[in-house]
Amino acid sequence: MKLTVLILLISISPFFCLAQEFDNSKYYRLYKDGEKILRPIVFVLNDCANDMGNTNNSNIIFSIENQTFKHLSSVHHKDTISNIEFEKISLTKAKELNHLENQEYLKEAKKVLKEKGFKPVPPINHSILKVIVISKKKDNIIRYETNWVYSKLLSIY
Repeated sequence: MKLTVLILLISISPFFCLAQEFDNSKYYRLYKDGEKILRPIVFVLNDCANDMGNTNNSNIIFSIENQTFKHLSSVHHKDTISNIEFEKISLTKAKELNHLENQEYLKEAKKVLKEKGFKPVPPINHSILKVIVISKKKDNIIRYETNWVYSKLLSIY
């Protein structure tokens, strides 16, 4: 019985992986050939006391509150912002991202259920929110576009 369930899960897992489309654009899709949905932009503060590691090719990995974000220099934008711009930004705690992502998914999944008659599976990657990491070190404030690549399960609640 266990073997049958395992074979079934392995055989249908590629369909779940192909269900959501993601690239580094402003949009995401909940299912293949589905409607493009604008990704909400969320700003997370890296106060430079958190881990910030450089990888090869000047890519940067941020580890903030059990969440990992990756800035790919060849794909993402990086720019300096002023203190005035920084004060206008509404910051979100990294540990709240799972909740925000789940709320966005539920909202959009209800629309798909109402319009198409099925509820798409939740994305297996963090493709719904567009996370911008703000790194502040004294007067130097830098905005990094990132991919949210990892989340510890303990930080969901």
